[in-house]
Amino acid sequence: LFLVGKPRRLPLLILAFLLLGGIGASRLVIDNVMVEYFKKGTSIRRADDFLRRNFSGTRSFSVVVTGPHRGSLTDPEALAAMDGLARMLREEVPEVAKVISFSDFIRRMNLVLHQDMDSGEGYDEIPLDPARYGLENREELRNLISQYLLLYSGSMEKWADDSLEPSSARMMVMLASSGGRATPGIVEKIHSYARDRFPRDYRVEAAGFALIERALLELIVESQWWSVALSLLMVFVILWINFRSPLIGLIGLAPLSFSILFNFAVMGYGGIKLDISTAMVASVAIGIGIDYTIHYLSRHALMAEHQQDRDLQVHLTLSSTGKAITFNAASVGAGFAVLLFSQFKPLIFFGLLIVLTMATSSLAAMTLLPA
Repeated sequence: LFLVGKPRRLPLLILAFLLLGGIGASRLVIDNVMVEYFKKGTSIRRADDFLRRNFSGTRSFSVVVTGPHRGSLTDPEALAAMDGLARMLREEVPEVAKVISFSDFIRRMNLVLHQDMDSGEGYDEIPLDPARYGLENREELRNLISQYLLLYSGSMEKWADDSLEPSSARMMVMLASSGGRATPGIVEKIHSYARDRFPRDYRVEAAGFALIERALLELIVESQWWSVALSLLMVFVILWINFRSPLIGLIGLAPLSFSILFNFAVMGYGGIKLDISTAMVASVAIGIGIDYTIHYLSRHALMAEHQQDRDLQVHLTLSSTGKAITFNAASVGAGFAVLLFSQFKPLIFFGLLIVLTMATSSLAAMTLLPA
């Protein structure tokens, strides 16, 4: 009865909670770091840390350059643009650990075949100047690059669609980070560079596991917002129909909103990422919280039919349904608390957030609703 009959306390408490909850929720990080599903010290975490510290990381995606016709990727200008893109990623994007490009093979062959000319160092490049190579035009440069590929006579199936006349070629971008927050920004840099530097009719596309992982996360998070909004709307409609009052429908949303915001605030303050494993908690919170809300409202409506005194209505409701809500929340919460002993962090976070949901939704039903 701390809030009942004391109208000034409720707005102040709600304002304070909204302020603290909003700050915590604003710190929420949306990312899906799969290796962090495992606790520190596990073999998979140690291996991932070692590879990212000493090698080129464990996450990657590919960039595919496609020309308009067969042999397009022997065009010196296209190869120079591809080489410039690889250099830009290496030098300007801290999250990129390494780039391996089809253009690297052409540069290397050009360097090796000119080792006897001025020590060869100046030939670590894509041939662009016909005069420098004793040629007359760009078409002869294309033939020169085709000769390089013919001399190589190795398998290029991982880097080009044809060993002699490729129409598309690939570069692999290795990422130093274990998360996917930086991936959309890197892809946007690639597309921006391609629009400005590549010849017309050439298409530059990015694909790979790192992009799929990020797209999957964005899809799940976006669908979560829609599902939460739709669930709250359905709860409002059901309460409105059941109690024949839109005001009761709005009042019934208060504990649910409190519980959801509290969960996001805890995740923000506690550094728990919103990812594939935790995205479902908000929807589960609505399903759990609405039970306590309906229990309280139904019992309170029954008490209101027999008692006119509002304080007595609240007292009778809490002394009966309040106890049931408390025991239910405690028992179900204890069941989910078993997940806290898991070695798999998504299960730990899921169990923790469900326990918090039990506590906050039941507490809100017995404090906000009476007030």
